[in-house]
Amino acid sequence: MRRDWRVVRPLAFACASVALLIGGGPCFGAGGGAAAPVAGDDAALDGLVDSAMDIVRRHDDTASDADDGGGASYSGRCYAEAALTLYNYRQALAVPMPPGTATPSWRAHMDVDWQGRFKGFGPWSLTVSDRFSLQHGESDDWTASSLSRNDLRELYATYSRGTSLVDVGRINVRGGVAAGYNPTDYFRPRSVVERVSQDPTVLRENRLGVVAARVQQVYARGAWSATLAPRLAPTPAVDLQGQTGLKPQFGRTNNSARLKLDANYAIAPNFAPEASMLIERDRDLFGLNLTRALGDRVTGVLEWSGGWQRNLLARAYAAGVAEGRFPANFRPLLPYDDSLKFRQDLAVGISMPITGNLDVSVEYDFHQGAMSSGDWDRWFAAGAAAQRSGKVAQLGQLQYLRQFSLDEQEPMSRQNLFWRAEWRNSLAPNVTLVYLGILNLSDRSSLQQLTARWDYSKQWSFSAILNRYVGGATTEYGSYQTNMSVLASAIFYF
Repeated sequence: MRRDWRVVRPLAFACASVALLIGGGPCFGAGGGAAAPVAGDDAALDGLVDSAMDIVRRHDDTASDADDGGGASYSGRCYAEAALTLYNYRQALAVPMPPGTATPSWRAHMDVDWQGRFKGFGPWSLTVSDRFSLQHGESDDWTASSLSRNDLRELYATYSRGTSLVDVGRINVRGGVAAGYNPTDYFRPRSVVERVSQDPTVLRENRLGVVAARVQQVYARGAWSATLAPRLAPTPAVDLQGQTGLKPQFGRTNNSARLKLDANYAIAPNFAPEASMLIERDRDLFGLNLTRALGDRVTGVLEWSGGWQRNLLARAYAAGVAEGRFPANFRPLLPYDDSLKFRQDLAVGISMPITGNLDVSVEYDFHQGAMSSGDWDRWFAAGAAAQRSGKVAQLGQLQYLRQFSLDEQEPMSRQNLFWRAEWRNSLAPNVTLVYLGILNLSDRSSLQQLTARWDYSKQWSFSAILNRYVGGATTEYGSYQTNMSVLASAIFYF
């Protein structure tokens, strides 16, 4: 029997990583009789370094829960942001964008962001997270529908009794312990409406929640949760023109029925792995999250997901037909395997403090259902053929595949290296620098981002984000239309 070494090597790597994590030092997680963190809650990430924090949006809440003998209380934050983004584009592309694609040299937006929690109604509480934006680009018209957008990220009620919790409403259900790619973050597809940053920690926060009911139960040595999300409305999986208006966009997050189960248990002192399962039409996935201290300063993380599912190209073409972007009898430019097969994803890495203010994370990411080197060769060859023949519709098909990957928040290539370094109080007090990158291990192209944030006071914060797509013309990141972008913003906290 001939082995598929493309599958065996990541499995062997995962097994070796598990052995290393189990054999390492004390684990971050439940142990010693302490209650384990609820699966999917932010507390599950408390043991990680600041790579699990949102450095762009982070700000200390000025309000705290009032201690008024059981009366109503409010905690939260509200801020206004003004930002301007400048773009620089490549003049010659191996696979050009379809004719008519907008290439604005600048885009501005003003936002009001509110996150709050109301407590003190017996066992009930209410959580809300909303962002209203006014935006305009160089090539946009001035109609109200194109200027404004409201993103209702979260709005849910919580019933808490003892160690049991029930959440109902729109919930940002996060998952995974890795810093870059989170294979077990099963509710991430289509949830990010606008990428103000490429930082995964920012994307996890600045996204739409899923309408769901979630039940959680915490025990002395473990916890479990179940999240049921119904199908509410169909929606395009890819929105090439952007989303505007005041619609809640439930179809982006609830276009299929899903059930997610999570459980963690302290099977040994200081060792509490978390297992996950997703049940959805046409795919059943299983996940595992491990976090382990490897000595006094290094933290190892492993996140794995596997199950019977179609690959990225098959799902992209199926979505294109379902949305009406491709006719039912169209000819795909790239051959693909449409069968349901067991495919796996893996993220394994380490995080460490270099100094008291500098933290670094490095991570290897594997996505078996992504495009192979051969798929990329055929993608570029199809683009060259479309240019020679003048069939511009084929260019749209090729670019749709890339946009689908971004919308699903999945790597488009199978093997990548992710890194992130955060330096607090760097060049001056209250100045934070973050440098991150994603390297395609096959063609050596990369996406790199540098963020600088200055927390001037409790009310004012200023930041700048520089994005750069590096690589040759026939590489993943070197074939992006955007060569570089710079964002500058000012935030005022009320």
